[in-house]
Amino acid sequence: IILDKFFGAEGAIIGALILNVINFLSTFITIATIEKFGRARLLFTGGILMCFALVMNAIFASLEETPVMGYMVIIFCGLYVIGFAYSWGPVVWVVCSEMFPLRHRGKATGLTTFSNWTWTTIVGAVFPYAASASLTACFGFFAGVVFLAIGMVYLYLPETANRTILEIDEAFKNQKPEVPRKKWA
Repeated sequence: IILDKFFGAEGAIIGALILNVINFLSTFITIATIEKFGRARLLFTGGILMCFALVMNAIFASLEETPVMGYMVIIFCGLYVIGFAYSWGPVVWVVCSEMFPLRHRGKATGLTTFSNWTWTTIVGAVFPYAASASLTACFGFFAGVVFLAIGMVYLYLPETANRTILEIDEAFKNQKPEVPRKKWA
């Protein structure tokens, strides 16, 4: 919908291919860095990049629809995809598998997976209608959601990289919000 709006059907296909290649390649950043930099830092920095890209896209989508604005939207969609693909895309699955006490972990992780896919389906079904009503408002709304997620990570997510299962359980049990955050990895 977004790419089609600025470039037509053929341009949208090419743009989607480019964004998918960016997504694929950016995921390797996580593989190389998740234990070195930690889950919280990846989620925090990825969230900042995503929020910035969404705010910029909200601005560009509110301006006159020209090819230049279309290219700017594509560039910032690419930045968003990079931020998502190295952070919120893969890292959330790791955090969900670690955040529950060991004896409840299997069932609780199943519930987080169900919740994730349910909301993904709902957002995917509603987004085309919302975007056709106001693309600017959609970008702004999701920027606000990502901003809240950044705050949650900063305040409440303990770092679990390079820890044992029992140490991870203790980290979640003893996590207290602190500003500024002292432990990143």
